[in-house]
Amino acid sequence: MLGGVSFVGTNPSFLNEAFLGYVDNVFIFDEALSDSDLDAFRLNGGPSQVPLPVPAALLLSGLGVVALAGRRRA
Repeated sequence: MLGGVSFVGTNPSFLNEAFLGYVDNVFIFDEALSDSDLDAFRLNGGPSQVPLPVPAALLLSGLGVVALAGRRRA
């Protein structure tokens, strides 16, 4: 993070050096990971499912119900 801005696939410190290709499996954490946390990611491949916060899950469920109701009327 540089000045509150995150860069994925680029390195602005070295003349805008950039990774050419696809970036996959990006994880953002709110705390520094320990060595054992990093080892667990290397061995297990990271979390298989990222849980949605409850409000987001409720919103997505509600949108799904509205979409189904609209589709049945058409």
